[in-house]
Amino acid sequence: MNRITLIKSLLDSGKFSTYLEIGCFKGKTFFSLKAKHKMAVDPQFHSSFYRRAFISRLKQGFNPNFKYFKQTSDDFFNTQKAHLQKHSPIDVAFVDGLHTYEMALRDVINVLPYLNKEGVIIMHDCFPPTEASALPTKHFPTAADVKDVPGWTGDWCGDVWKAVKYLKDNHSDVLDVSVINTDNGLGIARLKSADANPVITINKEAYAQIDTLDYVTMLQHQTEWLNLKDVGYAKTLIAELVG
Repeated sequence: MNRITLIKSLLDSGKFSTYLEIGCFKGKTFFSLKAKHKMAVDPQFHSSFYRRAFISRLKQGFNPNFKYFKQTSDDFFNTQKAHLQKHSPIDVAFVDGLHTYEMALRDVINVLPYLNKEGVIIMHDCFPPTEASALPTKHFPTAADVKDVPGWTGDWCGDVWKAVKYLKDNHSDVLDVSVINTDNGLGIARLKSADANPVITINKEAYAQIDTLDYVTMLQHQTEWLNLKDVGYAKTLIAELVG
């Protein structure tokens, strides 16, 4: 079970129809999925994303319900409020943009007001396989950033896991948060009830405290900090979401 099979299972169930993907790059995930309404957000779509979009049009024809937004996620949420409101609620959102604590957390918080009360946010790269892949930076790692990082292979998950811990520690009254141990960690965030208020503001002190934590310590507390679940939990999650 990886991100594509998980999301596909949800969208193919017939219960959900609106999908948002933040951080699409080549479009491998985005164009593998079928949904009535799809939104792709990325400030720098890879050239192969446009090739896939062209092939999709040839096979399926032009679909006005598929929208591509070449902008940062911050700009998207600031400038596309009318579009988001028109196509709300978002049933499934996949957060896979800049792999930093700051951006992953902000993306989740920005999605929440538009999320279907029975929908789900899925975050990629929440359980990095190595310390090198969990390198914390404020941007995509440069050659200078990784020059002296032992074990660096080019695969970067960043410190998205901190966003999971922040949400779990500070908003467990509103959100059910966990990580499925597959595909470098699939973070799951769901509203606990239809009455939950999805408007969240960041507590700067709590945020800063979590920002000081490191990967090695996270591994020692992985079950507690991330609410880490075995891959088999994915089937339970699907059953709970689609009924």
